Amino acid sequence: MKRISRNIRRALRGAFLLVVAFAGAFGDRSVSAEEVSVPLRVPETYLSAVAAAELGLDEAGRGELSTDGCSRVELFDLVLEQERAADTEQVLLVVDVGMTAHAGARVFGRCRSPGSLTGRARLALLPTAGDDGRSVTYDAVSAEFRNADGSTSMLTKPSRALAESLLVPRLQQMRVDVSQPLSEIDALIGQFLGDETSADLDSNARLGAIFLEPGELRADLVFDVEEPADPADGEGGSSQQVLSDEEQAQWSRLEDELDGFLTVVIGHLAKQTDDPDVRLALSSTLLDARLRLADMLLLDEEGQPAGASDLDEGAEATDEEPADTTDPLRILFLDSWEAISEAVAELPPSEDEGSVLRLASFLAAGDALALVDALGPRYGIEVSRDGLRRMARLLLAGEAPVSFTPLPLETDPAIQALFGFGAQLEQKPPPARYWYHRLHPIPNAFAEEPSPAEQLREIFPDRSNLDAYLDIVARLIEESLDNHWADSRLNEEQRELFEPLVRATAWKETCWRHYLPEDEGVRVIRSGAGAVGMMQIVGRVWRSVFDLELLESEVDYNVGAGIDILEHYFLDYAVRRGEHLQPGGMENLVRATYAAYNGGPSRLSRYRREGVAARAKAVDAQFYRHYQTMTQSTWPVESRCYAR
Repeated sequence: MKRISRNIRRALRGAFLLVVAFAGAFGDRSVSAEEVSVPLRVPETYLSAVAAAELGLDEAGRGELSTDGCSRVELFDLVLEQERAADTEQVLLVVDVGMTAHAGARVFGRCRSPGSLTGRARLALLPTAGDDGRSVTYDAVSAEFRNADGSTSMLTKPSRALAESLLVPRLQQMRVDVSQPLSEIDALIGQFLGDETSADLDSNARLGAIFLEPGELRADLVFDVEEPADPADGEGGSSQQVLSDEEQAQWSRLEDELDGFLTVVIGHLAKQTDDPDVRLALSSTLLDARLRLADMLLLDEEGQPAGASDLDEGAEATDEEPADTTDPLRILFLDSWEAISEAVAELPPSEDEGSVLRLASFLAAGDALALVDALGPRYGIEVSRDGLRRMARLLLAGEAPVSFTPLPLETDPAIQALFGFGAQLEQKPPPARYWYHRLHPIPNAFAEEPSPAEQLREIFPDRSNLDAYLDIVARLIEESLDNHWADSRLNEEQRELFEPLVRATAWKETCWRHYLPEDEGVRVIRSGAGAVGMMQIVGRVWRSVFDLELLESEVDYNVGAGIDILEHYFLDYAVRRGEHLQPGGMENLVRATYAAYNGGPSRLSRYRREGVAARAKAVDAQFYRHYQTMTQSTWPVESRCYAR
């Protein structure tokens, strides 16, 4: 219940209107429903574009309306305002437009006019629901005409009559058509409630209250949500039963669908802003979601995170709350939705009319799903492939992919740029591959010395060769840092913290190992969570940012990627959010960076919070001991990792 109540508080957020109402007959076959209402918020920029279109204004904001060629009104400088009606509490939309009126008449085939008058027209409109209940229309409440200097004395009677006859009818034709959003959202609710019927899903959707708020029009979209049927008695509904192989495969595919959905949606939204705070909020939402999706794949037979690892010290940590095994995918969808909607609220208004209404509909759809889920367990939504695709079409229209799976694994410049890695990854040279040493051996005296990355394929640490092995790793990390400094944003003081941070992270994750010996060669270290290589990078989380093949096959690429990720968390999270201002000072930046590296952006302050799971606390404490060792000596004297 704690989780449900928190979701309710999040969903309502003061922005939603929840109307609980239903009349149902008593008896075994009675039907009940809930009525929910969510706001469709349309910014004034959209209303201004609609008004300009109705008045025939061009891109420069100028236009002309005419009756018979003799009488015409030139329009310019359109402005929208809001004002409260004098006799009611209603807020009116005021269209204020400059005009030059030419009132004339055709006499003996020629236009005769006493001249032109320039002034401004102010028309007050009341938004209301159209007769069809699926569009917002406007009723003209008053029309006022002022002289060019702003004085309220009337224009000449012919000029006023001309302006009124040309402007008022056109503005009363203004419409915000919400029939498509109503149909789509109604169908979407049915999809997420598991409704497989072919019923007319949009029959109950309608407009409720319509009113103006500062900077926007709010139209409440009202839906009747039927109560789902009771689950079958007996063995059905158990969330703890073991999944079959086919069910597990289906679950994995659905996780991929949600991953793809969030990637496409967040990528689309990120293109609409250069605001670093908004882009950071979007990227952290994607990272946290991918981390949680990766964790969901690791369930044991009791439905709990398995957390298995091939490494003594490289296992992934779980954080504060135990997994919600009833439907973790649903919880992730709702949490991700909340984060996305908060970020979208900071996006600048779009100039594309279609994009504005699609975005407003998309937000209303997500809010509706959150409200339906908040009604209680009987209404809990189910994430489905078809539901995600339908929701994506609300935002992307014809650009929505047919399917989000299979997940694309190649690097994506747009996602790289979202994380701020684009320029860095382009400028870095590819990792050196010394394959020719193996194919064409030549005398050692003339052979180029293999790189540290190549040497690590041939040597595995134990107590007999530990010094030599650590020397190779030291050179590898030093070379990787030297390459990184060319594009680094760290200042000199931060670099002093960062170097031991990198070494301590590699120690904590894998004891500086990338490979383990096998009967016929080597294998790359891989944790139970799918993290690979020396820096334990989860390909599922960082796909489209880094080359997944190189993360495994090339230790120097793996280390370089780990360094990029650490700097991202260090600067864009730990420094940006002032972790160094907390008790503990500058070294908090190191501890916060590793907490985010291990658990994701939302775990940034895990190292200093109360109520954190004991295992996560132990992981952070062990890392900090490693870091302190790194600041006192370049490498530790020995490590239990290499005992045999």
